Amino acid sequence: MWEGEAAQILHPRAIWSGNIGRIVGATSTPTYRLYINNVLVDTFSTASYTFHQSSAVDITGTGLFGIQIVPVKLTIQADISSADDMSCTLYNVVLAGR
Repeated sequence: MWEGEAAQILHPRAIWSGNIGRIVGATSTPTYRLYINNVLVDTFSTASYTFHQSSAVDITGTGLFGIQIVPVKLTIQADISSADDMSCTLYNVVLAGR
């Protein structure tokens, strides 16, 4: 759905935010997954169209610390096949301390 890069992983936490959820239809629930360097670091599901800011996800145990030019990807997947429209307006992915 969305892909970008981080210059280097220097902080132990990842936070992402955006407008997400189902915007048209009434049957499916989308699941959003955040990957850093192809490592799944966060998953969130919601049927409601809403602004979402994740909690700070600890990435210290993922082996990502210190890696440079790191791919970052947010995916979306519906729980059933339907004609519903899903939103994924990503505002930011922040790598943060403490």
